[in-house]
Amino acid sequence: MLVRCGRDVASPDAAGLTGPFRCVFSCFTATFCVDPTPAFLYSLAAVVKGASAAAHADHPGTTSREVFMKRLRLRGMRLAYAVFATQVFVGMIAAGGWTLGQGADSGLASLYGIVIAVVPGFFFALRLLWQPAGASPRHIARSLYIGEFGKLALTICLFYGGVVWFGANFLPLLSTFAVCLACYLLVMAVNR
Repeated sequence: MLVRCGRDVASPDAAGLTGPFRCVFSCFTATFCVDPTPAFLYSLAAVVKGASAAAHADHPGTTSREVFMKRLRLRGMRLAYAVFATQVFVGMIAAGGWTLGQGADSGLASLYGIVIAVVPGFFFALRLLWQPAGASPRHIARSLYIGEFGKLALTICLFYGGVVWFGANFLPLLSTFAVCLACYLLVMAVNR
């Protein structure tokens, strides 16, 4: 048993985990200070076994862990690109509406609202999802915190610029920003 956060947590050796299981188990227990449930471990086993079979069939000479991590990363980046594209598309529709309804200044403010929504989120996705294949749980957690802090700092700086440059047209900026943030829910609902 390992002791983390004042609680007893089973070690990966005691749970009989090897390969990708060890990495996910260690990361999960280090992050949440609890043992993962058996259902979580069974679902993880199904994913890893599928990646292992694919590794030997599709990529001879590579380990199942390398293929597993690569597939997770690609799935994550595809999801990030889908969110990015949806935010830009929906934001452009909103910017067009503001331009037709209120004029060019409102349209520019609305375009800047798209930038405020897209740039910090994409920065966070790049920071979190581009990890080396053998990254330790500590490295992944550090990237998560740095990415989240960078996202927050970028959002604050971009909003400050929006207030300075588009103070008179702040409503189009803010409404387009809110619509673009709602795209996260839309993409997650469609991508189940």
